[in-house]
Amino acid sequence: MTKKQFLESLRGKPVHVDFMEDDNLSQVEGYLDFTIDPEDPDNIALEIMSNKGYQKIDMSEVKKIYVKG
Repeated sequence: MTKKQFLESLRGKPVHVDFMEDDNLSQVEGYLDFTIDPEDPDNIALEIMSNKGYQKIDMSEVKKIYVKG
């Protein structure tokens, strides 16, 4: 399964995202969407809608993504 296929399977679902860095944004929970840069298909940005609002996250900062529940 490619990264894009994995993200497609999670699109619109409640997810939990862990980040590489241990800082105030080390975790976020919300509903997943993503965008892919048309000029660089490897450049994927996650878009999370959480109770803290909308956050756009570079995929390179992500350690783990899993479905809540």
